[in-house]
Amino acid sequence: MYIFRIDNVIEFLFENASNISFTEKGIIRLGEFVTIQRKGGDGKHINIPKTDWNHPGNQLQFKFSPLKFAEHIESTNAIKFCTIDY
Repeated sequence: MYIFRIDNVIEFLFENASNISFTEKGIIRLGEFVTIQRKGGDGKHINIPKTDWNHPGNQLQFKFSPLKFAEHIESTNAIKFCTIDY
């Protein structure tokens, strides 16, 4: 188990988010560990038109890759962390 100080993690992610790219499917990559994409769903059970901002399909999903992040931090020692073996 890895334990990180959240302020160190946020600072690290902020500094490394300058590398912004787009995948073929339109997913936005912020650095190596965070992606943003439009929330899916056909909305068959939702009575809100898809053109309305309140429709769930118009929301965004933010995804973080914790294992990839932890492996990178462990190999580069970019920020302080501790591990717990259980």
